[in-house]
Amino acid sequence: MTSVAPTVRRTTTVQVAGTAGGVGTTTVAALLFAALSQDVLGAPRLYDHAAGELGLRLPEGDEVRLLNPGIGLHDCGAHAAAAVARLADPHTVLVLVTAATAGLATLMIRLL
Repeated sequence: MTSVAPTVRRTTTVQVAGTAGGVGTTTVAALLFAALSQDVLGAPRLYDHAAGELGLRLPEGDEVRLLNPGIGLHDCGAHAAAAVARLADPHTVLVLVTAATAGLATLMIRLL
């Protein structure tokens, strides 16, 4: 008799974190949500660091027909250090949002 171990489906979490307030982290998270929501498997689970501000920025709102339990999208706001710490989990992807200035972008690349 052959035994088959049950497969555990892990959730991939996309952490969208900013280097400072006002750099566009919530906007980037909203754009990612809008794009990922077009997937046939459904929209990602949405986590917001603020009290629903992310939902207000979504062009189609946060109501979806189908939810994909295999992916989560977390708007971390200006908490890049906390998001970097979560990278120990191999199912975590970090999208780092920084101001559009050459000096700061060069510094962040050196730090990474």
